Amino acid sequence: MLLLGVSGATIDRLLVESKIAAAGGKRGRVGFYSAVRREVPIRTFNDWHDPPPGFCEVDMVAHGGTSVAGSFIQTLTMVDVATGWTECMPLVTRESSLVVQAMERA
Repeated sequence: MLLLGVSGATIDRLLVESKIAAAGGKRGRVGFYSAVRREVPIRTFNDWHDPPPGFCEVDMVAHGGTSVAGSFIQTLTMVDVATGWTECMPLVTRESSLVVQAMERA
């Protein structure tokens, strides 16, 4: 029963060493991602100011587990901001021409 009362942050804190071991002993590159976050503007739903249908937020999800080595499926996820309509398109690689084709297909 105590397990049900543990917060997500506590679970993450307790499993940090296991996650590092599962990643082959490598820690994430925090500095790189922080630099990217400072350079790339990110909008939230409040920032859109009631757009018409057709304006989308797009994201890529890699299904490679804790490693990005080798080949694995990617999912291109597109969400229409006005309507909430969501399209998920599978990609065999993260190649720009395939991403454009998937967006056109969606």
